[in-house]
Amino acid sequence: MISLRRATAKDAEILARWFNDRTNTEYMEDTRESYDAEYLKDKLGAMDFMILLDEKPVGYCSLYDIKDGRAEISVLIGDKAKQGKGYGKEALRLLCDTAFKEFGLKELFARVDEDNAPSLRILDMCGFYRAGKKGRDILFVKKSYSL
Repeated sequence: MISLRRATAKDAEILARWFNDRTNTEYMEDTRESYDAEYLKDKLGAMDFMILLDEKPVGYCSLYDIKDGRAEISVLIGDKAKQGKGYGKEALRLLCDTAFKEFGLKELFARVDEDNAPSLRILDMCGFYRAGKKGRDILFVKKSYSL
């Protein structure tokens, strides 16, 4: 079963391993030469989450650039053995629920490279709509419809 928990400094080592794997970060915006645990410890905040499968970390997701009830999202299944099994989609659904219900956000968005087929697919499946395109990036948006 997939669940989310807040990322902590203890997660920095596994995050560094995942972020240093260029096949995992090919489409990430923050493409540093390398990531070390100390850098990541300083970057982790209240809106960074570990994706857990049966209580074991398999990925990472976050809400960031939060302003006026909107936030950008990211989801990464870092564990290679768990990629392509639908866990990213489950994690995205949980992240959306958390953003809308717990944090009261009204809109989530993601900018996705047009060649990033897995991300394009899960955003479509999770109810995001394509709101525009700039260069290679496709903008996806999902709004909270709760009153």
